[in-house]
Amino acid sequence: MTKLQNSAKVNAGEVLEGSGGDLMLRALESAGVKYVFGIPGTNEVGFMNALVDHPNVKFVLGLHEGPLTAMADGYAKVSGETAFVLVHTVAGTANGLGQLSNSRIDGTPIVFTAGNQDSRLRGRDAFLEWPELAALGRGFAKWSWEVLRADSIPEVVRRAFKVAGAAPRGPVFLTLSKDFWNETKVKAEILPQVRFTANAGNIPDQGRIERAADLLLDGQRPLLLAGEEIGKYGGRSELVELAELLGAPVVGELVAGHGHINFPNAHPQYLGPFRGQKNFPLDFDVFFNAGGRMFSEYDYDPSPLVPRNIPAIHLSVDADNVARTYPTDVPLVAHPEKTLRALLISVLQKMTPVRLARKHSRLKSVEKIRAKLDAARKKQLKEEWSNDPISAARVAAELNEMADPRAIIVTEAITSDNYNADYIEYYRGPNGRTNISTHGGTLGWGVGAACGAKLGSPAREVILLSGDGSFQFGIQGLWTAARYEIPVLFIVLNNRSYQSNRLGLVRYAGRAAETGKFIGSQLTGPEIHHAAIARGYGVDGERITKPGDVRKGLERGLRTVRKGRPYVLDIVIARRFPGAEAAWDERFSVAKNR
Repeated sequence: MTKLQNSAKVNAGEVLEGSGGDLMLRALESAGVKYVFGIPGTNEVGFMNALVDHPNVKFVLGLHEGPLTAMADGYAKVSGETAFVLVHTVAGTANGLGQLSNSRIDGTPIVFTAGNQDSRLRGRDAFLEWPELAALGRGFAKWSWEVLRADSIPEVVRRAFKVAGAAPRGPVFLTLSKDFWNETKVKAEILPQVRFTANAGNIPDQGRIERAADLLLDGQRPLLLAGEEIGKYGGRSELVELAELLGAPVVGELVAGHGHINFPNAHPQYLGPFRGQKNFPLDFDVFFNAGGRMFSEYDYDPSPLVPRNIPAIHLSVDADNVARTYPTDVPLVAHPEKTLRALLISVLQKMTPVRLARKHSRLKSVEKIRAKLDAARKKQLKEEWSNDPISAARVAAELNEMADPRAIIVTEAITSDNYNADYIEYYRGPNGRTNISTHGGTLGWGVGAACGAKLGSPAREVILLSGDGSFQFGIQGLWTAARYEIPVLFIVLNNRSYQSNRLGLVRYAGRAAETGKFIGSQLTGPEIHHAAIARGYGVDGERITKPGDVRKGLERGLRTVRKGRPYVLDIVIARRFPGAEAAWDERFSVAKNR
């Protein structure tokens, strides 16, 4: 191998000579990269060879590109850093694109890199040649590019990290021919990545800030929505203070979008996910979307979630997200934390005795709604506590008592996500529990994301709540957890079905609902023993089928991860929604038809 040699030093950086792989590693080090999430092949040998002399960059090997990309996503979400992924040509790219779509929808900063066949062989139908490899990434990335020369590698890497990390954040796709990584005696300039960083520091327009403050103060029943950008860019404490100053209720993003919780859910003014005007227990007259989508809907409904006659304020770093489909009276394309801080000042300055009295009236109304919601949750928990099969409500409530107060809870439970929001407490104080999830909808994110979250914050306890279908889509990530001793508690809420598929068929109200034949929904015959599969990957675990064993299982699982090892709890829970009792499935026997 050719070791890097410093041929000239300049104040702005260094001109270095080495292989293309060496130069790329130096560019990654300049960008602060600690981990490469990768599954290499023969096209990437120049990069892998260079890794030998760069021990500060750790290689995290996976078995499948899907959960591997999800690891990078979870790492970036928790650490706030741009993650780096390395896969093998079109095969690895195709396997990883599903999870890369989650990262694009969530706005997660990732540099996703694929090696390509030798540029001198391209056009000859060489093995795993894909002439338009960069084009594959264009629908999934903010920027997609093929490196054209070995000496341009550091420059392209710098731009990739700049684009991925600039607001609105998101993944970037790069592809490099293997001969560029292998090429020796390449000279290129290595510059500090910090000089190519563009932070989301846009300042809100003062006139619009004052207009928003007046609308919120003069509305009888303003409603605030805590969106995902509050978690990404900051502003949670400012939003809490604003809600308290206004006496206004706060909701999360639509439950159908599976967004993570961004507001202290035990706060007396928090009313859970926004469900829209029709079935939400509040008649609001001003709507303020603070950093969220508008909206990530599941089923078509011709009536708008925010009525057309209600003033709408929308804050986002992404101009494309504001006024995309909903009319917006006060668009605020700006940094959430800075904007909320400015809005707080304006509201304080504009507060009058009349407006103060209106605040107290709002607060009483919100407290009544919250009291009813809390009573309904307590009633449900009491009624379902001893249910067999186990209630997911009990699992969440027991976990809430036992998990570390600073834990990161990763959720991909789909039809059980509401239990997480109802029974697990988040953001009690600045160091309280954190929730991360994905809006994307591509299953298999959770296992990898939980591993990445632990890599991103190794001092914090990390727990995954996953549906059984989701778990199987990403189960290969368990091997990586075992290999690198990533101590995550993986909890499978196992209802032995694709429950959302059955729910969709019930809503369709056709022949499936009429006959109880929900094709493509049952995960029985045979049932999947998730803990047994986990042991095959080197991860201990157990199956829990009785409600009285939930606490003991959680104790064993938490004790194991606190000792530094991953653990799987396969908890068999009750099915929900109409058709839950249906036992028919579409099995047939090929053997009998021989």
